[in-house]
Amino acid sequence: MKHLRLLLIVSATLLSSTVWAEGGSDRAIERIASMREKAEATLVAETVKEIKQLGATAAGRVEAQPACPPAK
Repeated sequence: MKHLRLLLIVSATLLSSTVWAEGGSDRAIERIASMREKAEATLVAETVKEIKQLGATAAGRVEAQPACPPAK
């Protein structure tokens, strides 16, 4: 009877940890994905802000750059 009780306790513990591991990984992956999306959005917003502060030439607009003098 003691062995059966011990076996039940061990199997219940292993089963519960397996269930937690499966559900926990799904939540962790979703959390990582949402944090990545938030970081990307922040990076894009900061980059756009920096480009606006630097001016037109920082954005790669060639027409806004001054013309080069002809070679002598």
